[in-house]
Amino acid sequence: MDDEPVLRTRIGGRTVDLPGTLDGIRAALPEGQREAFDRAVGSAPLLDVPLIAARWGLPQEARDEDDALADQLRTGDFTGFGDLDDEPGDGPGDDQDGGADGGADSGAGHGQAGSGR
Repeated sequence: MDDEPVLRTRIGGRTVDLPGTLDGIRAALPEGQREAFDRAVGSAPLLDVPLIAARWGLPQEARDEDDALADQLRTGDFTGFGDLDDEPGDGPGDDQDGGADGGADSGAGHGQAGSGR
């Protein structure tokens, strides 16, 4: 992906550049998925297109990982997910007070973690 726009994310602990245009996403898909992608993007409300495109732009490995995380959350298992309301120094498990790291961000999930060229 030379001068094409890209989305940068982490998959399996490594940084990966993904296609940053609808044409790039479509070209990266296996031929058998392109028609479904065209339908998904073509019939979506405009506000949903970025989310749909980001999802389709992920390799299958990352989509499987995201699906597993969503299933984990649906069952009520929040292991590996931090509390977004906690501020550093708020209590037990905070690294600053010498406690165990009870709410470390696992880096879980994908999406538009950043963009680059």
